[in-house]
Amino acid sequence: MKKVILFAQMIDEANLKKVLLLLPYYLKKEYLCEATIYVARKSAGVPDVYRGIPIIVAPDFASTIKKDKIWCDLYISFGFGYLTPVFPSELKEINPHCVTCFVTDHAADMSESIKPSLNYRFWHFFHKLVTFPLALERFPKEKRLGKAMFQAFDYYFTETESAYADIKKHRWLHVDVSQKLQILNMGYDDESLIEVDRFLSQSCQRNNVFLFTGIVGGLFKKSEVLLKALPLVKEWKDWSVVLAGPVKPEFQKRFDLLVKKRPELKRRISLLGNVASRDSLFALYRNSKVFFLTSEKESSSYSLVEAALLGDYLISTPVGIAPELTQNGKFGSLVPVGSPKSLAQAFEKVILHGVPPETVSHSTEIARAKFSYENIVNDCSVFQDALTK
Repeated sequence: MKKVILFAQMIDEANLKKVLLLLPYYLKKEYLCEATIYVARKSAGVPDVYRGIPIIVAPDFASTIKKDKIWCDLYISFGFGYLTPVFPSELKEINPHCVTCFVTDHAADMSESIKPSLNYRFWHFFHKLVTFPLALERFPKEKRLGKAMFQAFDYYFTETESAYADIKKHRWLHVDVSQKLQILNMGYDDESLIEVDRFLSQSCQRNNVFLFTGIVGGLFKKSEVLLKALPLVKEWKDWSVVLAGPVKPEFQKRFDLLVKKRPELKRRISLLGNVASRDSLFALYRNSKVFFLTSEKESSSYSLVEAALLGDYLISTPVGIAPELTQNGKFGSLVPVGSPKSLAQAFEKVILHGVPPETVSHSTEIARAKFSYENIVNDCSVFQDALTK
């Protein structure tokens, strides 16, 4: 029987909700193979078996491979360090036909080297004074690691079309990996469609709500753009904004200052805090008309898939899979990063003219077809070759 191994540096309880961990589950389900997750460490709340997949802690994975003579036909690695290229090399010593894949978290891996988030002139000045000497010192080490990883891995996977284009243009750890680079979307849990369809079948009316789910004020979320956009919306009618997720203290301070200065906006925005129940989260999507995202960077942004599956109109910056789900704004609204005026205009357009039903249905169809994990693992030629031949 064929075998799949996924390796991650660290898994905590929050990581269990990450869609990457569904990859070995769906590979096992679709290809009838064995699957195991190895981690360097995991938090106390993480079970030893996740959806039938064993999670094995191996702080020294290279030694574990040698000692236990671990055999696999497909190896998938997520997260990198100086030992990352050692593991696939050790696995290939045992099975030369093992197919080795590295999944890049584009937002985390590439964000510092591609697009500075600060004003360019300030960033350039700061870069010269402080970071340039550090970069000169770091560059050869990074490039050595990049070359070693290029030799060790047969394929590089990235999650979105925009990430694919950026990596081809800017390289990965200073190395041209384009000949090994492929897009592998991180899909939704197909088994959750029963739950999604149950919510969609409920005969409840959608509310005039712009919804956000996630860490409010989190790194790269650019939530402050919303606070700047709110006063620019001239006509609200009966619309409101709901933010569901943990609220960062800095955002709370800015929010409190805004509603103190503009008290009439207090009834337009609600901070729900953390939504622990998945049913409650799905109900929020189902009962809202619009899902919006102001992020500066996202790897994939699974919340966009959930929103599309549950029939929300999408307003988003062009990050993650937003361009794919909206077909570059044709079936939704794409707004520039860091532009309160554009966000306010997108809100006003919906408030004044409503949500075109056909637009939402197109996004839903794209989400169901393109981001189904069953479809993704079945359509990937790398997986087919590794697990069927």
